[in-house]
Amino acid sequence: MRTLTSWLRCFAVAGLAALTSCTYAGDSENPVVRSLTWFSYIGGEDIRASCQASAPDRYRFVYNGHYALQIRAYELAPAGADAELTVRARGRSGDIGRLSFDEPFGPWTLDHGTARLSNSQAAAIVTALSDAVATAPPAAGQSMQSYEFYWVVTACSAGKFRLYVFRWPELEVDDLPFVPLLLAHDRSGVPFQKTRQIEGMKEYSFGIAINARGDGLVGR
Repeated sequence: MRTLTSWLRCFAVAGLAALTSCTYAGDSENPVVRSLTWFSYIGGEDIRASCQASAPDRYRFVYNGHYALQIRAYELAPAGADAELTVRARGRSGDIGRLSFDEPFGPWTLDHGTARLSNSQAAAIVTALSDAVATAPPAAGQSMQSYEFYWVVTACSAGKFRLYVFRWPELEVDDLPFVPLLLAHDRSGVPFQKTRQIEGMKEYSFGIAINARGDGLVGR
């Protein structure tokens, strides 16, 4: 007989496996909606759709720290005269210690926080991203599994949509120059899951792949 934890894990991954063509259409705290639009979200389809010459610069950093153990997402965008960094993160998926009648989706809910950044602080993150991109392999054709550690960054910069991938162990993703800057403004309260070898936990995995142009996901 499956344990309750096993069923909860199955539920979490089933949401990702089904209806993967669903399009992300804005922030949602509902983990079911988030799961069904995860591929669209990580591929930055909403950012691409609104990216044009007059659009403000916008950046999304998504960290897959072995999906069952951690996901983190950082949204950097203008906010008035300054910038705003919105953070959403969770630790182990299906942690039944967070299950309650008041919070039935607690095991899959992302903790979040928002920080106001000066223009110079926001510019430092963007510069650090550029530095990371300069030494990283092109995103085109790369593929990742959910049980791996990687960052996918999508952006609208100067009216052009961009997608970048940073995957461990090809790259030391803990040491990417933008990581400590994001964590310095992280108000989620969720400890960062560093890269390490983890055995097992591949039974409920899923994969993503970047297209040959390097600007979107394939195999969905």
